[in-house]
Amino acid sequence: MLPHLATQAVRYDATNHRLHAYTRSGEACCFETPAELTQAITDQRLYAGHAVAMAGILLALHHGVSPAHYDGDHALPATLRQTPPALLAQAVHQHLQRLDRALERTARLTCELLTDDDVVTVVDADGLLSTVIHRLLQREASAPRVELQMQTAWAPTPTTTVLLWHAPIASDGRIDARLHQHLSDVHAQHILGYILAPQGPYTGAAPADALLCAHAVITSRGIYRADRVSRYLQESDLGGDMIPLQ
Repeated sequence: MLPHLATQAVRYDATNHRLHAYTRSGEACCFETPAELTQAITDQRLYAGHAVAMAGILLALHHGVSPAHYDGDHALPATLRQTPPALLAQAVHQHLQRLDRALERTARLTCELLTDDDVVTVVDADGLLSTVIHRLLQREASAPRVELQMQTAWAPTPTTTVLLWHAPIASDGRIDARLHQHLSDVHAQHILGYILAPQGPYTGAAPADALLCAHAVITSRGIYRADRVSRYLQESDLGGDMIPLQ
């Protein structure tokens, strides 16, 4: 079974300078160079891609490659960009711990919106959040009994009642135009559609063809209307008393 914690989904071997991760099919894999890792991230073959990209900073550092090497869908947080190289290993580990707390909190808020007999489709190219949601639904006696379908891309499913899409959203509530069209289509079919953004919106400019998302956004700090998601950036961070799922 694939791990449900970011801190277990990737490991950097500082002695041999190798990064250990998993494919989406559950196979263990190993990377020795930033080029190998970049290709795997680009191909979306990796499970927990964001966590792997963050740990990949340490592999890049060993090879003298800029940490920005892994920018894009896995843009580096400002805290890691500003961290001195000698402290990066600790900073990356702390980032993964915060990610675990964010994913669990987002999963719990998501499950509170579900009811018994919902058919839920989770579109999650990263894979880790959908695993956390699945584990939570399995372990919590109070969780609704839903049928959960996990996919890497949206394919219309006639029985779906709730669509959860783990996707980036800009601080002004805009999302990729293609994703906007998908959500508009499911809304027309009377299917509830939510964006999952555990770490909140990104602060960069939205793509030129991005459109305002008219659906709710579920984050680790609460549920927001899309045009109010920037409030995430003003809310307090998660406390240290959050306990990851075991």
